[in-house]
Amino acid sequence: MKPGDFIEFIKKVVTPKDEKFRNQLSIFLICFGISFFIWILIKTSKEYYSNVEYPLVYTNIPEDKLLTNCHDSTLILRIKSKGFRLFSIKYLKKHRAIGINLNRANLRKSRYENTTYVLTSPLKKDIEKKLYLTDELISISPDTLHFNIEDIVNNKIPVRPDISIIYKKQYMLYDSIKLNPDSIIVSGPQETIDTIKFIRTLKIELLNLSENKSFPIKIIKPIISPNIKYSADTINVFIPVEKYTEATIEIPIGVLNNDSINIITFPEKAQLTYLVALKDYKRIYPEMFSVGINYKENIKNNKTLKLEVSKQPGFIRITKIKPEKVEYIILK
Repeated sequence: MKPGDFIEFIKKVVTPKDEKFRNQLSIFLICFGISFFIWILIKTSKEYYSNVEYPLVYTNIPEDKLLTNCHDSTLILRIKSKGFRLFSIKYLKKHRAIGINLNRANLRKSRYENTTYVLTSPLKKDIEKKLYLTDELISISPDTLHFNIEDIVNNKIPVRPDISIIYKKQYMLYDSIKLNPDSIIVSGPQETIDTIKFIRTLKIELLNLSENKSFPIKIIKPIISPNIKYSADTINVFIPVEKYTEATIEIPIGVLNNDSINIITFPEKAQLTYLVALKDYKRIYPEMFSVGINYKENIKNNKTLKLEVSKQPGFIRITKIKPEKVEYIILK
């Protein structure tokens, strides 16, 4: 056929004005359709082999165990079936996930590696039944599935808040910053969990703080993995703040580490300057303090000894001891 004849034929097909040609074209199309249908019937009646991929999932994993290092996420099934049935299995039907029941599977420990494996050939009958592939499933690939089953451990990891505070004049932290919870339970493989020593929070900056402050704050997870679980994503922070004032008190000077020696100091009393919250101001009594010299035989020749505070209320902050050193006389 010459190129011009082919172009003329196309024009007749697109705009068929000749009635005879239209009839011939209709007969041709009908015959072609019948032939194609017969060809399809012949082809689909024959048996063929093909590989079909199915997603793989593991089921009934014990709650205290963790499945790791799963190298295979699909199973390749070698299927033998007639053409249309095979076409339907491969392209028309949804490929449901094939579940490997770890409670029923024959799990084996590898001799050379710290891994667990299961053979797929014993699963053939189960897969045939679930996927309605009786007498059609020829083989399964891979023939062995390797993975690790590890114990899940729970470690209590302390939280370290990253908080920067600038207090308003005369205001200070009262007691200590409270965290709720002050630690996070982290669950996962032992080898991974042991690398986590503490958990930080997001950085928070507070300026001119003059009252109690309470707020939630997110933790920074040191390891992001589906195998690692955290008992909380946020913690609650409470910062107790009080207004402080400065006060002084006089305390008799004693000997801290030797009651058998009689010593007179000059002066006999020390003046302590301390910061105390206004609400605790009236709670202070001299009996709550103990100040003295730390006497040792090897420093007997020193003319002066430094004063030390051995007892004080936990809710105050001593800022000055006057005098810092005292002279003394040992009475024989």
